[in-house]
Amino acid sequence: MRPGYFGQLALGLLVAFSFGAVSPVAAREAQEPRLILAFYHAAFDWVSWSQPLCDQPVTPYVSAGTVTLQRHVEQARGAGIDGFVLIWRGPQLVGNPTESNLRALLDHARQHDLAVAVAVDMAGGSLRTTDEVAGALMALRDGHVQHPAYLRVGERAVVFLLGQNALSQPSWEALRGHIDPDRAMLWIAEGPSADNLQIFDGLYLYDATVTDTGGLTLQCGDAVRLWNRQTDAAAYWVATVLPGYDDSYRVSPAHAFQRDRTGGEAYRSSWDYADASTPDWIVIRSFNEWPYCTQIEPSVTYGASYLDLTAALVARYRLPSVTVTATPTPTLVPSPTVIATPLTVPVTISTTLSPTPTSTIVSAVTLTPTATPFRLATPTPTPTFVIPEPRSGPVDGPTGEIPGDVDASWSDGRDWSDPAVAVTPDLRLPVEARPSRRCTLLPLLLPLAGIAAAARRRSA
Repeated sequence: MRPGYFGQLALGLLVAFSFGAVSPVAAREAQEPRLILAFYHAAFDWVSWSQPLCDQPVTPYVSAGTVTLQRHVEQARGAGIDGFVLIWRGPQLVGNPTESNLRALLDHARQHDLAVAVAVDMAGGSLRTTDEVAGALMALRDGHVQHPAYLRVGERAVVFLLGQNALSQPSWEALRGHIDPDRAMLWIAEGPSADNLQIFDGLYLYDATVTDTGGLTLQCGDAVRLWNRQTDAAAYWVATVLPGYDDSYRVSPAHAFQRDRTGGEAYRSSWDYADASTPDWIVIRSFNEWPYCTQIEPSVTYGASYLDLTAALVARYRLPSVTVTATPTPTLVPSPTVIATPLTVPVTISTTLSPTPTSTIVSAVTLTPTATPFRLATPTPTPTFVIPEPRSGPVDGPTGEIPGDVDASWSDGRDWSDPAVAVTPDLRLPVEARPSRRCTLLPLLLPLAGIAAAARRRSA
């Protein structure tokens, strides 16, 4: 027994009696790590990359691809991310790639010590009724959460809920009592309302972070801590960080909203506020939410800059003495590393239209050769000189797959969903007809014929 043991024990008892027993939150924090998670989308196919987007991944992919899943898991671990939170539409297989892709992701994640949880998506249209939500939660409880790679904290499986306000509080009370009466899982609710903590085990923000510059993040952190003090509970506060946002490709211009990345400053500021809110965990929106431009996955515009910046911010969060120097640099050339100086790529587009029937359009595009595995379509006019609206060109898959949902504005009567038809419309300008050569010597032949006839008459 060490000298002074009884003196230390007496001091500990004195502190305990003076300040009360250790709080549930303090006891939990002494045993649990502060996790870094990232929302993950797993419903992309080749058609996804033919849609209008603010940016493209360096390597377009299908979410079910083995190479893709392997790459994403390795990139996340390399950036210091502890786990993915997959946006999950439920256990049904028909028309729902998130279910099969969740199974594949769990297997890949296990190999690299990456955890996987789900966010049950009640805003995606697949889970519309209480019974459907109940079935999804029971499928998780009895299936996916038993996988060795599924995220567990203190032996409790973690489940995020997205859009849970679609059901009433009484409905959730009934669901919790039926599905998880012993609180064997951690249900994390979306939104700032502390009233949700009567049923759920924690809060996080999703859409609210789009317009929040940090104030709401701080308020939510305070609200969860106040709830814990007043109820002697140990609810979780999960702060969300956001690199940027742009929904102008998804909604009408009147309702569009953009949050500029400002060279990485928006992302840094988001981390600063999240850290100041004293979170239990941090979740990034997102690893690859391309339709709303919240991704940190390597892209054509930024290369791996945001992945590198994430690694630096994670290191600073875990070791506050670390100085963050990584700065995202926009570029048109994919780059595996942060670019120290801006790279200028000349892009020249010239269009010449002639008012004559022999009008031609000359489109010259000069690009520095890149590793981008898709072709940039050269716009050509229709036979009626109608130029289609600019749009992202379709992307061929590694095996030559051709997306089938080509915009109707490209239609010229052919079935563009047929793989036998070329992806880029083969539209040509009408060629001016050459003058016919038939009867072109007739004016010369007629006088000669008359002279010959007269000569025959004289000889007769």
